[in-house]
Amino acid sequence: MSYETKAVACGSGQDVTAFVGEGTVPAGLLLITMRPASAHNEAGQLTAVRTLRPALSSLKNVFGTCDFEGVVTYAVAVSGMKPFTVSTLANPPRMVIDFAR
Repeated sequence: MSYETKAVACGSGQDVTAFVGEGTVPAGLLLITMRPASAHNEAGQLTAVRTLRPALSSLKNVFGTCDFEGVVTYAVAVSGMKPFTVSTLANPPRMVIDFAR
């Protein structure tokens, strides 16, 4: 997990940075890569959201850029490149990203 300057869709190699930033390059672009992981079931149906637009001041947009061969990647547009911490929770299992204010 790291801040990057662009987001690329796996497979096609298409630059989706402006899409993630809703028309512009976001002030901060955090790429989250998980492996082994999948965002679909054996029938090919999605099991995770592809796009999330939360109503938060720091978190602008979340877009799934990859779900292929055990790799799932999300690009997260944030209001700036602030420090963050990552933790996991159980019941249900989930990952938590906490951005500094």
